[in-house]
Amino acid sequence: MNAIRRLRKAKGLTQKQLSELIGVSESAVNQYESEKKRPKYETLLRLGEVLECPVAELMGEKDLEELGFTALERVIIQK
Repeated sequence: MNAIRRLRKAKGLTQKQLSELIGVSESAVNQYESEKKRPKYETLLRLGEVLECPVAELMGEKDLEELGFTALERVIIQK
């Protein structure tokens, strides 16, 4: 999840600003960045939109599998 922090900073956003843009608490963003919590699928999609990057860049293949995504879903997410 360090990609979230890196991409957020590259966009010049604070955790609070990002949280408002994706509709979660600032605490949730902090937990995503420190890898204490994983974002839900819908949140991943919003993160990808706001940070202008593919969801696969936000999470590695192993993380996607651990979240319970099927192989087909992982392929779609990576595209």
